[in-house]
Amino acid sequence: MTEVLSYEALKAERDALAVENAELKRERSEITAIGELIRTQNNRITDQPFFAVMTKREIIGSEDHDCDRICWVENQSGDYVEATETQYRRLEAIYQAKYEVRDGWDRHAMKEIDVFVTGCFTEQGCKDYIRRNSHNLNKPFIYAFGSYRNDEYQKVRKFIMQMPETPATDAALAAIEARGVEKFAKRCRDLSMQENRDVYVHWKLSGDRALKFADELREAK
Repeated sequence: MTEVLSYEALKAERDALAVENAELKRERSEITAIGELIRTQNNRITDQPFFAVMTKREIIGSEDHDCDRICWVENQSGDYVEATETQYRRLEAIYQAKYEVRDGWDRHAMKEIDVFVTGCFTEQGCKDYIRRNSHNLNKPFIYAFGSYRNDEYQKVRKFIMQMPETPATDAALAAIEARGVEKFAKRCRDLSMQENRDVYVHWKLSGDRALKFADELREAK
């Protein structure tokens, strides 16, 4: 036997689901917006690109092979502060003249390398990240990596692109509303059995129309 919920229980269930549905719609709208960007953005001649925020980081390299610059670093205080421009010119002149540099300074050949920071489905996502976090990045830029043979990434990307805008909870809300209308229809029919013929016809028609409306609610997409 089907459980018949009270009006209060139906209303509470519907209100709770309506709140959940509103939140799902908000989240869904944000994701569908990302999907629209994926469909319309410039993919930089790259199939199903993975956009990445990159930053520059210096490492100690080799002057004999590949380096971007030479720096002098003070090594006595423990702070390892880089030489000022004036200090650098004096220290480098001494070094190049092949004189002995006084203690307290180390000479390093520095090389800039590209470092991955984070990845996004869209180039706009990377731009937004850089806008919020540029103070923590050094010469940030965006690079489009390919996703060849990355089935996991490609499936998620495709899912976002094809995500429908209406969440399934719309159907659940319609079902709850239909149950409420059905309760009203049952009440109409009960009343029709208790009154004279004229009133009977009124309540009977009201109940029939309510049941038809309940069916329309359930069938609504």
